[in-house]
Amino acid sequence: MRRNRDLVLALVTLKYTQSNSVCYVQDGQVIGVGAGQQSRIHCTRLAGQKADNWQLRHMPKVLNLPFRDDFSNPTVTMPSMFTSATPRRMSSAKTYGGNLHQPSRAFNGGREEGVA
Repeated sequence: MRRNRDLVLALVTLKYTQSNSVCYVQDGQVIGVGAGQQSRIHCTRLAGQKADNWQLRHMPKVLNLPFRDDFSNPTVTMPSMFTSATPRRMSSAKTYGGNLHQPSRAFNGGREEGVA
């Protein structure tokens, strides 16, 4: 039954996007859409990157970051700084790392560095 729901959701989403579209759905949520690219490969890559980023942001290690008690409102971008090892985000992670009880390392979902 869930597969049917996810399939219908993906089809409805794709109905209202441009051609060469790809849609990833998980548990009744669209987690990645790639559309508007001239190449189907690029659409697939774009949708896959969005779905991968969504899954990384919902990992328990990221959701359970040890924020300080006096840090009342974690920003939306805070988890994204720990789900990517890009230099730009890591420099931001150093800035926002003071909002945690203890420093956290970048989390890449258990993948090796440099492996897509």
